[in-house]
Amino acid sequence: MALSWWKPCAGISLLIGAYVAGTYHPRADLTSAAPGGKESPAREATSIHGSEDPAAKLDRVSLQNLGMGFKPAAPFGPGGARDWFIATTRVNHDDSFTGFLQLVQNCTTLDERSALELAEELRDILKLYQDGDPTLRSLFKGDDIQERSLAATIFRLSQLNPEAAIRFMDESPDLRQKGEIYEMIFANYALKDPVKAGEALQKLDAGQLRGSLEGAMATLSGKDPDAAYQLLSRFDGAGQDNERRKLVERVVKQDPEKAVAFAEDMVKSGRTPEVFASLASEWLKKDAAAASAWAASYHGPGEVGVKDVLIRHSAESDPQKAAKDFSALGAQASDLANTAHVIGRKLAQADLTTATDWLASLPEGKGRAAAESEIVDVWLAKDPLEAAAWIREMPAGESRDGVSVRLIRSITRRHPQEALEWAGSLQDSAARTRMQQDVLKDWREQDPEAAGEAAKRLGIP
Repeated sequence: MALSWWKPCAGISLLIGAYVAGTYHPRADLTSAAPGGKESPAREATSIHGSEDPAAKLDRVSLQNLGMGFKPAAPFGPGGARDWFIATTRVNHDDSFTGFLQLVQNCTTLDERSALELAEELRDILKLYQDGDPTLRSLFKGDDIQERSLAATIFRLSQLNPEAAIRFMDESPDLRQKGEIYEMIFANYALKDPVKAGEALQKLDAGQLRGSLEGAMATLSGKDPDAAYQLLSRFDGAGQDNERRKLVERVVKQDPEKAVAFAEDMVKSGRTPEVFASLASEWLKKDAAAASAWAASYHGPGEVGVKDVLIRHSAESDPQKAAKDFSALGAQASDLANTAHVIGRKLAQADLTTATDWLASLPEGKGRAAAESEIVDVWLAKDPLEAAAWIREMPAGESRDGVSVRLIRSITRRHPQEALEWAGSLQDSAARTRMQQDVLKDWREQDPEAAGEAAKRLGIP
C-alpha cells in the first residue's frame, strides 16, 4: 500500500512545531515499562512468534497507564521493540487518524535506546512485509502504519542523538521517503547544535542537501537567525539561493534591519540581488509604511526589482501613481510583465482612455504586452465593438493577431459575421484558418443557412 505521506508529515510537523515552541507535552505511552523492569502487558500478551493470535489478546492491553507529562520512556526492555510495536499498533491505529497521532506520541516519547531499537525493528518489519512475510501480512493491511511509525521514531531519535539518526539512515539505503526523513533529522539537529549540523550538511550529496538544509533553516531561522545565517554561509552555490531568500523573508517580519544586513552581505558575496525584491515584498505585508519608505530610497543592486515590488503594491490603491512610477523606469520596465499586468487592469477598470494613453507611452517588451493584454480583456468585457475599433488601428503583426483572437472569441456568438471578418484579417495563416473554422462551427449551430453561405464564399467546406 502506498504511503499517504501528507498524514504523517502533517502530524509530525505539528510535533516539530510544538517541540520548537517548547509546548509539546505528549501523553505517556500506552504500555510503559521501565528499562529492565517488568514487561508491559502488551509485551506479555503478544509475540509474533508465539502461539497466540495478537488480536485475541487485545483485551489484556491495559489502558490504565495513560497519563500526561513528558519524559523519555522505555516502554519495552531490550529486545522487546517488535512485540511492543505489534501490540500497540493493533489498538485502534490501523484505520484511525486519531490513533495514528497517539502512535506518533508513543514513538516520540521514547528514550534513545528504545528509539534506536524500534527504528531498526521497523526497518526489518517493513522489509519482511514488502517481501511477503505471511505472518506480518496477516497482521497489517498494508505498510502505511510501519512507515509512519518509522518516521516518527527517527524524528524522536534525531531529537536525542541526531548523529545516530544520520547513521541509521546511512545504513538504510532502501527506505522510501528518505528526503523527508532527512529534513526532519536536520530540523532537530540544527536546533541542538547548529555548528555540527552545518558540518554534517556539508557531507551530504546534492540530492540529500536540498531538503535537509530546508529542514535545518525552517527551525533554526525562527529561533536564532544569526546562527541560521552562519549555517547557510557554509554553502556558496546558486542552489541555495532559495533558502537565502526564505531566510531574509522570515527575518524581515521580526527584524527588518537585520534582514537588510543579511541581504547586503549575501549580494556582496556574489549572490543574486533579487533577494532585495523578496525582502521588500514581505516587508510590505508586515509594515507597508516602513517598507515603502525604505524601498523608495533604496539605490543599489536589485534596485529595479525593489521598485517593481513597490509599484505593484501601490497599484492596488493608486493605479495612476503606479502607472507614472512605472513609466519613469523607462526601458528598465520593459520586462516587468507582472506589474504592468496589474496596472493595466486597474487603469482600464477605472478609465479606458487613461489606460490606452499609458499603454502608448510604454516601450516594446514583455511589460507592454502584458498591459495591452489586460487592457483589451477589460475593454472586451465592457464594449467589444468599441474595443474592435481600437484594435483595428493597431499595426499588423503578432500583437494585433493576439488581441484579435480574443476579440473574435468574445463576439462570435453575438456577431458571427463580424467575427468571421476579423478571423480573415489575421496575418498568421494557420491562426486565420483555425479561427475561421471555429467561428463557422459556432455559427452553424445558430443559423446553418447563413453559416453555409459564408463558408461557400470563403471556399471553406
